[in-house]
Order: sequence, then C-alpha cells, then structure tokens
Amino acid sequence: MGRRTREPTAAQRRAVLLRDEHCQHPGCRVPGEWCDVHHLHPWGEGGTTDVGGLALLCRRHHAANHEGGHRLIRGPDSGIIQIA
Repeated sequence: MGRRTREPTAAQRRAVLLRDEHCQHPGCRVPGEWCDVHHLHPWGEGGTTDVGGLALLCRRHHAANHEGGHRLIRGPDSGIIQIA
C-alpha cells in the first residue's frame, strides 16, 4: 500500500497477525487478536503501510510508543528491538 493509505488492509492485518502472533513489544505476549497494527516508522514521518514495516502491539504498548517516546525497530533477525 505504501503511502496510499494509513490503515492496513484486512489482508495485511492477517499477514501481520500470522507473522507476529502476539504483541511484539519485548517481553509482552498479549494475543495478536487483541492488538493494534503499528507502523514501526511512523506514518506522520513518512512511514509506509507495508507488511514489513508493520507490527502488532497491544493497546498499552501502542500508546507507550506514541505518547511515551518509545521507539521500536525490526532487528536483523526480524525480531523487534526497543531503541528508546
């Protein structure tokens, strides 16, 4: 989807859910069905709506990323790393 739309499609959400299975914040295991799809590179800063740039985050960790200054990236092993 790139920059055409901020919201992931149903197919993208399914793909992220199959890949991630649960909240991707380090140490969190909230089931993916209860999670939001989060842009690792913020949409407002030019992030794209592509499966590789999306991750599941529970509501608590999603809010922490946006409001608490936390930042997550995908590491070399495809795992999520908190950098701030």
